Amino acid sequence: MTVVFFALLTVQGLAFAVWAFFMFKTLFLLRRRAVARTGRSFIGPIAFLNEIRHWLAAPADRRDRVILFTALLLLVVLVAITSLGVSIPAE
Repeated sequence: MTVVFFALLTVQGLAFAVWAFFMFKTLFLLRRRAVARTGRSFIGPIAFLNEIRHWLAAPADRRDRVILFTALLLLVVLVAITSLGVSIPAE
């Protein structure tokens, strides 16, 4: 186990934490908005998909979208690097 491996693992863990925080924040926001819009406590998949469509287009949610998708992209890249065995030469 090299220093590079631990550095990649640490960055991957931080990226996952950021992604998980914003994913849960987004899911709870979408549910809260769907309940407010429909007036029902248990929303169906159509109402949830409508809220996703509104969230993707809403200028007010742009910052959260950018952070969420950036964290997702970073996670995909880090998993690809570690799974392909591409390593940066250690010191």
